[in-house]
Amino acid sequence: MIADRIEALLADKGYDADAIREELEKAEIEAVIPAKRNRKNPAPHDAEKYKWRNLIERLFSTLKNWRRVASR
Repeated sequence: MIADRIEALLADKGYDADAIREELEKAEIEAVIPAKRNRKNPAPHDAEKYKWRNLIERLFSTLKNWRRVASR
């Protein structure tokens, strides 16, 4: 099962919901999700791990660019 191999979920503020955080907690997966501004009790997140999200986003952008070039 894939949940057994996941250590942390890196996501943006759009995924900051109590339901998502509860499911991650049940599966013993660390939620690396910054809190929305309007959250009354902001949940802490690991800022160092969140920086990796940018690297992953750039990787997918590069892959999309390669696909665009390859399909021409």
